[in-house]
Amino acid sequence: MKLISNKRAAENWIPADMPYIVLFAIIFGFSIGILVIFMGSFASRNTAIPKNVEEFILMGRFYNSPNCFAYQDKNSGRVYSKSIDLEKFTNPGIMYRCFPLSNNKYSFKFELDGMGGLGSISASTPNWVERSGPIFEGKDVIVYSDNKIKMAKLSIYVQNV
Repeated sequence: MKLISNKRAAENWIPADMPYIVLFAIIFGFSIGILVIFMGSFASRNTAIPKNVEEFILMGRFYNSPNCFAYQDKNSGRVYSKSIDLEKFTNPGIMYRCFPLSNNKYSFKFELDGMGGLGSISASTPNWVERSGPIFEGKDVIVYSDNKIKMAKLSIYVQNV
């Protein structure tokens, strides 16, 4: 049993449809090319590393780590994020433990403002040089002092060493 009864139609279908196949290949190629270009630019915009990301990560360490300024409850051992233990903040030895100087290309200065009569308190890393440094972040933080909670603003200055 023969499925194709017309021998002439079976022989001539490719040359007769060749212009359509070529036109389809050209349109398909352009479509894929445009799609690749569009997706490439979209992906590069979304995967770009933001400016100063290293500084922001380092800044977060100071008020989120119990080795730095973050308040750690002595009973439960819980560390409170975005909190400052004033005893740690005013202790100069904490800064050496929190931010060792080996191969660091940044220096930091911190100022706490608005703590209900205490005024402004500042601390800095040992490699800080007194010159103007751009402020990268001003955070509202909770300050624990003498079993009291106070609100303050933490300003962080950063310098490239």
